[in-house]
Amino acid sequence: MDFFDAEGTWWLPGRQAEAVAGKLIFDPDGLKLTTYGSLHAVKALEPGGLTPLELVRVTGLLHE
Repeated sequence: MDFFDAEGTWWLPGRQAEAVAGKLIFDPDGLKLTTYGSLHAVKALEPGGLTPLELVRVTGLLHE
């Protein structure tokens, strides 16, 4: 298995216009994605109240 680290652009599904830069590392410990901006998704619970959404998928494009 080939390990790597690569810079890329990452976004939430359907929100490519809000993409952020980041780095994906694949090493013996597994995958780690570090973003240089927020992929934070929120939804309104009630007027003035926000709660984080659970992220189950992040889409990205690696830059070589």
